[in-house]
Amino acid sequence: MLTLIILCVVFGVSLLNYLSSQRDIQAVLLPLVILTILIERFFVTCEEDGVSFAVQLVLGTVVVSAFCYLLLQSAAVGRLMLIYPEAHFFTIAAFILIGRYTGYRLTELWRFRDLVKQKENS
Repeated sequence: MLTLIILCVVFGVSLLNYLSSQRDIQAVLLPLVILTILIERFFVTCEEDGVSFAVQLVLGTVVVSAFCYLLLQSAAVGRLMLIYPEAHFFTIAAFILIGRYTGYRLTELWRFRDLVKQKENS
């Protein structure tokens, strides 16, 4: 079903591109495909883990997306990434380090706050 939806979106945008003289329509394809995949993952997460957890993931995704959008609006960052594309290796290294981190996370402080309160009361 997801493949059918993506194919319909791609076909529709291609048809609009063919009928109009604007070339900016092609820039819409990738965000539409990404949005379709995110919607599909939302529904799968709703079925597997519940609606509240799926909404938490959506809100986290929106916050991270907004932060990235604001960061990438800077002309200096855009020039830096175009002039020095190898700078993306630092991003990849940061993701690897974050993924291998085994210490306490800020989310764990919130998650286990009830245990701390119980221990303080005892």
